[in-house]
Amino acid sequence: MEETSSVFTDAQKKIINKELHDIVLLPDQYPDIVFRSTNVIGKATGNGQYDLNIAGNLTLNGTTRPITIPTKITVSGNELRALLGELGLAVCDRTNLLRLQGDDPLDPVRQQS
Repeated sequence: MEETSSVFTDAQKKIINKELHDIVLLPDQYPDIVFRSTNVIGKATGNGQYDLNIAGNLTLNGTTRPITIPTKITVSGNELRALLGELGLAVCDRTNLLRLQGDDPLDPVRQQS
């Protein structure tokens, strides 16, 4: 995890990243951050666009807590872009992911009524 916002100078980013590493995340003591989803619900909002709520359990510094991450997904060809609440942007190749639309009973997007 690293601070990349353009509102900070390079020197400020270096300080933030060091403190995040040394004081907050403690990777030597807790090397893994784990999120295991338990439920994904959402709705299509347009052509290749979806609003999701991804619920699950986040383990950070040895403590597990339930969280829900509001997520906006855009699918274009094999590219999937996810804006994960305040967590940032993830981009991946969805070639091996389940389909995000259709009648597939394994579809990770459960349409909201």
